Amino acid sequence: MSLSAALFNAKSGLNSVQRQVAGASDNIANARTPGYVSKEARVTAQNVAGVGSGVNADIVRSPVDSILLRDVRLEAARLGTLDFRAEATERVALVSGDPSDERSLAFSFTQLETRFQDLFDQPERADLQRQVIFAANDLANKFSDVENAIQGARVEADRVIEDGVRIVNSALEGIEQLNLKVAEGVTGDIDISGVLDERDRLIDSIAEQIGIRTFVRERGEVVITTTEGVTLLDGEPRQLSFSRSSVIDATTTTLSGLEVDGFDIAPTPPVGTQDLRTGIIAGAFIARDQDMVRFQEQIDALAKQTILLFQESDASLTAGFPHTASIFTGFDNDGDGVMDGVDPAATAADVVGLAGALAVNGAVDPDQGGNSDLIRDGILGGGGSPGDKTQIQDWLTALSSTRNFDPAADLTDQTTLQQFASELSTGHLTDRANLKSLADRSRAVFDTLELRRVNENGVNVDEESEKLLELEQAYAANAQVINIIARMFDELLARIA
Repeated sequence: MSLSAALFNAKSGLNSVQRQVAGASDNIANARTPGYVSKEARVTAQNVAGVGSGVNADIVRSPVDSILLRDVRLEAARLGTLDFRAEATERVALVSGDPSDERSLAFSFTQLETRFQDLFDQPERADLQRQVIFAANDLANKFSDVENAIQGARVEADRVIEDGVRIVNSALEGIEQLNLKVAEGVTGDIDISGVLDERDRLIDSIAEQIGIRTFVRERGEVVITTTEGVTLLDGEPRQLSFSRSSVIDATTTTLSGLEVDGFDIAPTPPVGTQDLRTGIIAGAFIARDQDMVRFQEQIDALAKQTILLFQESDASLTAGFPHTASIFTGFDNDGDGVMDGVDPAATAADVVGLAGALAVNGAVDPDQGGNSDLIRDGILGGGGSPGDKTQIQDWLTALSSTRNFDPAADLTDQTTLQQFASELSTGHLTDRANLKSLADRSRAVFDTLELRRVNENGVNVDEESEKLLELEQAYAANAQVINIIARMFDELLARIA
């Protein structure tokens, strides 16, 4: 081998080491960059006419396990669904409370019954009458708090959907542009590893919001569909459309769906075959339109029976006053500005939002200019004997009696108010626990898959550091070869001269 050939080989060795050092340093710099796929060197010997001609090193993106990547994204979508529903349910469960907790809705019924029992022993005492009123107001406030928590969760779900749609649309537009760069790189033999990393990060952001599937065309462009088969990106992106509601309350039943080119894919009952099932957006829709609506139906059913109990057991009311309120009031049924009772024949649709409207009748509350004696005598009574316990006994009997609840509430339809409230609160806690348990299981699966992904495609800083030490030795060896060749050339020139 001639000295010039040896010099060329050493020079190619230096160039190869430089490329490998650049690749290792890039890996180390991006060790904590989300979605970054490590680069590896492909070192090949060069030959010209069967004679060694140095070495070549190409820095390429590590191969990605497409099946593992698919599983990570599908599990991320499942986790997003469960996490959001669990958070929304927890918001309501914390307000309705544990039945054994003094701050719970169920305990408020127990407290009201206890205050009536105290008053039964001394019905003439105004301070005990006021204690009943305080307990009644506490119960009414608890109804309002639960409804506010339910509607607050719906408002939050609507906001999360809007944010998620914005994230997905922005990511789809970004992926469209990156697809063009990938296609250029494939046809022009350009390094596109950074472009692929960025595209994967955008796809990951979509997968958190919506369950998706992907496949890659010949020129490297990725096609994205929902797991249910609705195309989101194939060449050009299909924008998601959603309109956030400015006001949401218990009576708001018509809210924006989620459309793709005019086709609604929101998971709204009855759920269609192409409606979303996973992802944060799907979880928010399910919480907004199913979970919270069911909770509202339950609390409204309880509010209806609460008003009816006192209305029907008030001896001062007659059949001629079917809508006249007793201790608790509901809606203004006749538009006269005065809150009324409840029609016993009212359906679930008639009492939507009743929980938030339930209040203590001002006629019995001295703080509202009322007469607390009516707690003892009945709403249309007054002037009765201070020691008369008849009406109080009627209310105590009613509080411990079985009521007929609307079966649509999905709870026991024949039970007492307190027991229904306990079952309602327990249901919230159970739903929260079940959703959290499912979310924890999904998170464990996701974390395992993500760890595998990182181990296969992420950066091991220790390995990269060891690689740099080896490259340093290789660089020094090639430099030494060049140094020796330089001295040999000097010796040769000296002898020729």
